[in-house]
Amino acid sequence: PAETLEAAEIVKDRQAAFLDAPFTGSRDAAGRGELIYYIGGDEEVLQIARPVLEATSQKIIPIGAIGHASAMKVATNVISATQIAALTEALALLDRHGVDLTKLSLALENNAARSGVIDMKLPGILSGDFEPRFALKNMFKDIQIALAMAEDKDVELPTASAFAGMAMAGLQRGWGEEDFSVLSRFYGYTGRNPQNSEPAPCGELPSGESPSNPAPVKSLANLWGLLGWKK
Repeated sequence: PAETLEAAEIVKDRQAAFLDAPFTGSRDAAGRGELIYYIGGDEEVLQIARPVLEATSQKIIPIGAIGHASAMKVATNVISATQIAALTEALALLDRHGVDLTKLSLALENNAARSGVIDMKLPGILSGDFEPRFALKNMFKDIQIALAMAEDKDVELPTASAFAGMAMAGLQRGWGEEDFSVLSRFYGYTGRNPQNSEPAPCGELPSGESPSNPAPVKSLANLWGLLGWKK
């Protein structure tokens, strides 16, 4: 948001109009013209730009002043990132207790914990498909932006900070180009065939824990070790 405001001032100095217009939507949504734009700026400017935005979107949502739309985009990504982190932990809990992981989607159908991002990411986690719809490196970048925004306003974001640490560990293992749900690899249950619970190949890891999966997390202390944290 701070850089968006700076850019708006540069544009204004050149007697042009500026619109803050981040969007949400995966690579696939972009291909279908189904992005959602968050808009910060004057309504008159939006009307000029609307035909261009409509070419790739299904909805355009005015948020407020310039900078507010960028803040909204970062805030929604904090929710997505931390939801998937929580999902990976929930799956690990079920896995250690011998529960069929494919039953989680059934349990969530009528549960308040269900969300769009979970519906989107759970099948890939279970199958070991981490083709990037939103790459880990990009989600890490957005969470870093959120943490910087929070620091600027003296707000603590402990959940986002925990995700950032886990994401950094994933980047160090060479997972940056894969979907951010790849963090589920830390727990060792991804890519299993529901019929036989055998791990599916997940690719070579720089850290060399195993040819297909990293060392599973067995405790909080174990997770700290994987992340390079100290108590």
